Parts: sequence; structure tokens; C-alpha cells
Amino acid sequence: MKKILVTGFTRAACTENFHQKSQINLCTAHYSFVECLRDMGWQVDQRPVTAGEDLSGYDKVVVFIMHISPFNSYMYGALWAISQRPDAYLAIEDWQSPKNINTWNRDIDKIVDSVTNDYYINNVVAEKELRPEWKSAFKDAFSIIAAGDRPITLPAHLGGDYKMLFPNWKEDKVHSWFAPAYTLHRQPNVLFPEPKQRIFNFAGLIQSETENWFNKVTKDATWQIMQYGSKSKKQTRLTEEEMVTVFNEQWGILMAGYWHAGSGWWRARPQQVADVGSILICEDKEGAVFGDPYVGLTCAKLEGMTDEQLERLAADQKEAYYTSQPMDKSITRRQIEEYLA
Repeated sequence: MKKILVTGFTRAACTENFHQKSQINLCTAHYSFVECLRDMGWQVDQRPVTAGEDLSGYDKVVVFIMHISPFNSYMYGALWAISQRPDAYLAIEDWQSPKNINTWNRDIDKIVDSVTNDYYINNVVAEKELRPEWKSAFKDAFSIIAAGDRPITLPAHLGGDYKMLFPNWKEDKVHSWFAPAYTLHRQPNVLFPEPKQRIFNFAGLIQSETENWFNKVTKDATWQIMQYGSKSKKQTRLTEEEMVTVFNEQWGILMAGYWHAGSGWWRARPQQVADVGSILICEDKEGAVFGDPYVGLTCAKLEGMTDEQLERLAADQKEAYYTSQPMDKSITRRQIEEYLA
């Protein structure tokens, strides 16, 4: 059996079934990637790499890279893996990463210095020492990444322009995998409560990038807007299973728009909302990937609808989602086969 290593910068990338250890039981994209590999017959080791170890025993190595972040506990091992396996395949786990990664070719030495200073060693990475030969290996790894000519993949819905996330990468090296077919789908505790509450749900942080979108879609809203997730604002934090149950109870589910709208970047929420028969309000470019019922929606538009109209829109969204995103595992397998070719 062919043997493949899946590793990366973060605990999520290096931990099998990470959702079981996550505070909110969040199922990250790595889960679908590893599940598909195993379905394809690979023997998968998903684990951290220790800087300095021999990785020659693997047929292939996949490294999930991320922007420079205090979450990069296993960054040194991941960089070591890339330096020792220049044939390594790269992958992305976070939508925030491409903007940062696309700048790494400007000054590799500066990037290496930023992740080998005392703060990073003492507060971020698992290793609490920096051996002299590692720094040279890390520079080699960043140079391999910055060259933009290694295969790289990201989780994406079908129909988006995912290549827009890496405009400087060689186009034929940018891949995606259809995560929904292999991800862990969450179901509500009670499937169809009667009636749904005329409430808007916003589970996420309102920040500089999402504030304009939030203000636009909530303008003139009179239904209550329930916000979840912010510790600093003392908002309720729910597990993913609990959140899906809340989606099931409320009509309007808001999904913040980000700069990557139109790329098809995978997010679990569209399917979760479709499954419970509620309505997703999202960025138009993002919704267009799923179909017309997702485009042009605001809170005010939903408030002007009768119960029958809300039910019809929810049903139309669900149909459009599953038409545009068929749960066909062969699609994902084919994508990953092309990526690893």
C-alpha cells in the first residue's frame, strides 16, 4: 500500500479527527482530504513532523501551509519536511493565508527571521530550540513555496474561480478538492421545529473586512439579530452541532462576505443551512456559485416575505445547492488524483 504523510503548520493540519479535540468541534477541511485519500487506497499518516527527522520512507508528502500566525505550532517541522522533500505537495487550510503567502517571494530572509526570533521559539512553535542547520532548511522551504511551481490545493465548492487566490502561481499547479462529498455533515437535534423564528443569525466576528457587508445586508432590519462567537463581546459560543440546531430554529442565516468571494472557497455553512430548510444570506459573488436563489438577498427582503414565500425560497436554495454541488465522491477523488499526479 502506498504511504503518504499529511502534515502542516498547525495542530488542525497535524491531528487526525481534530474536531474531536476542538472546543467547538469544528470539522476542518483536512478531514475531507484525509478521508478521500484513504478511500483512494492510501495509507495516511496525519501527524506533526519533528525538525531533523528522516522522511524518505513516504511515497508522497503533503504539507498544509498557512500565513505567519501564532497558531503555527508545528511550523518548524513542516518547513523541514518541505526542505527535505522538495517534491512535497502543498495545501491551504485557511482562507486568510493566500494574501500572505503570495508576498513571500519579496524577501525570504525577512520571512525566515520573523519565524525564528525569540518570540516565535518561546511562544509559538513546539520546538524550544533553534539548531543552526534548521534556519538554512527553512530558507530552502520558503524559497520552494515562493517559487509558485509546486502543486498546491485548497478546499473549494464546484464552479468557483479558485485559481484567483494564487494569481502568481503557475496556473496548472493550482488545484482544488471538493470537500463537501467527504466532510463530516452535522445534523440538528430536532429536524423541523414549528414554526421557525423570524430571527437573523450571525455566527462570526464583525471586523474591518466584514463590517461593510454586514451593515449593507442588515440595513432596515427589524427582526432580532442574534450574534454568536465573540468572546470579547461575551456572545454565546456553541459547538458546531449546537449551531446547526440553532440554524434549524431561525429563518435568516448570515454568512459574512470576504475578499475571496467568487473563488468557491469551501465553507460548511451553505450546506448546513440548506439541510435545515433555512435561508442563507451571503455575498452575491459567493452565492452565485450555488445559483440564483442565493443572489440579491438582504434582511429587509426576507422580512417582506410571508411564511409560504420563506419556505419556497429555502426550498429553492436547497435545490440549487445540491444541483450545483452534487455529493459525488468520484469528483473529489478525480481532483486529488490530478493534484498528486
